[in-house]
Amino acid sequence: PGFHHHKKLGFNCNIKGDDPGHLGLGVMKQNSTYQQAEGNFSCEQRSTFMERHELSFTAIERWLHPHEICVTRFVYMTCLRDPLSRIQSAVKFHHHMTEAKVLSWARHHSFDPAAPISSGTPSVDNFYVRSFAGPTVYFKELGGVNASDVSTAKLILEQFQIVIILEN
Repeated sequence: PGFHHHKKLGFNCNIKGDDPGHLGLGVMKQNSTYQQAEGNFSCEQRSTFMERHELSFTAIERWLHPHEICVTRFVYMTCLRDPLSRIQSAVKFHHHMTEAKVLSWARHHSFDPAAPISSGTPSVDNFYVRSFAGPTVYFKELGGVNASDVSTAKLILEQFQIVIILEN
């Protein structure tokens, strides 16, 4: 079984709710996801979904809940970038972003529940720590990420079998 585009995925290789395009709806508690963003999609449910839809690969492009890491069932990989390069790339990709808007997110706390990954303070203030450490950290105010959050993120990242650094 391989990857099939006609299955119930998001915009690309994501199960709806794991992708930034549908994630905003999940944050606002609408019934368009499998409630992964809220932490209600177990390892068993993900595994069953993938088997039912003949999927051998999916991606999670949002914050992680620690209980979602199922190393006995899945291989985990991530691609990390230099934080400034990641932000610059996002500005080029998302046409609604401007440098001035991105700088404002770094100066004054901002959060857009309709686009929580691609906009607002979390996208420019310790994005990787916020993403790996889970929703409690992801939604912290500007400057709120601390050493304990970094430790939590490291513990999650240590469970990934493959970590790719894109700049080198």
